Amino acid sequence: MKNDKNSLTYDTKKLFNSNLLQQYDSDGQKGFLGYLLRNKNWEIEDNVIIFPDINTKEDINNIIKEYNLEHIKMKYAIQREILKEVSMFGISETERMLKNKCKKIEHKYNKDVR
Repeated sequence: MKNDKNSLTYDTKKLFNSNLLQQYDSDGQKGFLGYLLRNKNWEIEDNVIIFPDINTKEDINNIIKEYNLEHIKMKYAIQREILKEVSMFGISETERMLKNKCKKIEHKYNKDVR
């Protein structure tokens, strides 16, 4: 499929071709890119990712709303899991378990980075 001039595109150097999305920093754009790659139709042409079904500002605004809703749902799912652990193990034990998980993650990160 040829790149429609109106289609949303992502280039590793220029990032998104949308003024609306360029308001976000590169990390924000990359996070949004991840969402699009998981949930929307895309293809690659000349080292540019093309989203052929996303052609208007309205399309982008609607997808941003979907993306934000997805993040809110994830946040609540994590909070529900923590509440479940607190109800099963108590506050002190849950706090200790979370600290241990953080220590393990930091240790693995430091090991992998060095």
